[in-house]
Amino acid sequence: MINKAIAALVLGFLIVSVLLSLFGLIDIRVEDVLSYAIIILGISLVYPAFKTEKKLMVFVGSGIFLTGIAMLVFSSFELIAQEKIIIPLLMIIFGISLFMVYLSDSSRKLFLIISVITAIIGVVIIYIQNPSGILKLFQSVIPVLGAIWPIFLILIVIAILIRRSD
Repeated sequence: MINKAIAALVLGFLIVSVLLSLFGLIDIRVEDVLSYAIIILGISLVYPAFKTEKKLMVFVGSGIFLTGIAMLVFSSFELIAQEKIIIPLLMIIFGISLFMVYLSDSSRKLFLIISVITAIIGVVIIYIQNPSGILKLFQSVIPVLGAIWPIFLILIVIAILIRRSD
């Protein structure tokens, strides 16, 4: 299921990150390293799946990527009542992952409809539980996205490696 090159890339990232941290060259927490590894794994699964139109892998890879983002947000920011956000956040992740499946095959409008409904329900539940919580959630996600720009650099390397193997 997981390509050996992808597994090697994620494992290599984990090893290099841990070694750099142990030698004091970077200051990164274990939670952050795992979050970044999950993000890389998700991207690595989605990219080739889009190319081959494997809907299940697009869905799974997108879910893994977004879970990594959520883990990074939870480990980087103090969010009030994190346990109340988990179920709606899973609904949002599910909705966005289905939207990615729709983007890979836009002829299936059902994926679009279900994705929008599920994501909106997740956002509404967060809003109902804590009206200011939705604003805090978005305020904490935006800096994380700005901080993970190295992931996009790694994505370029992955794209080059995948194209070379073709």
